[in-house]
Amino acid sequence: MLIKYFLQLPPPLVGWLLPRLNYLNFMRGLEKRMFSEWVREVEGLRILDVGCGQVAYFSYLPQEGAHLVGIDQELSPLAILGKVARYLGLESDFLVGDIAHTPLSDETFDLVICNCTLEHVVDDGRALQEMRRVLKPKGLLFLTVDCEERELVLSFADKLPRRCRLLFLKKEIAESSSIDKGLRRYLDQVYHIRRRYRRKELASRLEEMGFQILHYRYYLTGIGAFLYEALNSLRGLNTEKGIGRGIYMLTSLLSYPPLAVLGDVSQRRGHGLGLLARKRPLEVYE
Repeated sequence: MLIKYFLQLPPPLVGWLLPRLNYLNFMRGLEKRMFSEWVREVEGLRILDVGCGQVAYFSYLPQEGAHLVGIDQELSPLAILGKVARYLGLESDFLVGDIAHTPLSDETFDLVICNCTLEHVVDDGRALQEMRRVLKPKGLLFLTVDCEERELVLSFADKLPRRCRLLFLKKEIAESSSIDKGLRRYLDQVYHIRRRYRRKELASRLEEMGFQILHYRYYLTGIGAFLYEALNSLRGLNTEKGIGRGIYMLTSLLSYPPLAVLGDVSQRRGHGLGLLARKRPLEVYE
């Protein structure tokens, strides 16, 4: 496992590399950039990272003075995160637990991060209620989810001859009634996606729970959407392991700078949706 070699490097170098691991996945890089734009100061904050084992890309926050608590249902990634934190002497705790039934006290966090996790949870409503419960009044929720409203860039491939589609695209995608449906089915299966969200509906749910929406943004639009779709659709490319994983990380590393400069293009609806919300004080909410 790479972490074994990672922890053999000098602690200062590991500390420098930690936040830059985001750039090996351009999705995570865009999410980190969005987070940094919206939440500029974390020193002294108690932060809960929900589903941190799936998306362990905010583990650098203790280096900026935050106290980080991570919770996830999987033990093995938490053990790795714990090793990294101990090696760097960072103030972090990682708990095994159900996101919808956290063992955490009321109103104990200044900020909750739920990054690309809610779409995988069985009871997303209960999970959101738990996040609100553990937030202090006026605490912040940074939430990113898979978006239902995205505009598929590869839809033009529907017009290609079947033989051509089979030559370049995964069989289950090429043989589907549309590239859109085939890619969606493939992503659902590989990444265990239970649902996708529409901005207005999700914002309304959060407001009904007692949140105030401060910012929102679609991401993975334009060039970012094309890369996301192509890397998951290309025949013979498995982005989760082996050479395919290496190609994905290299592509992410090279593509992130222009994506960041371009702002991930435009106001188009993308595969990802990010929101920043504030918990309204109890007297306002009630």
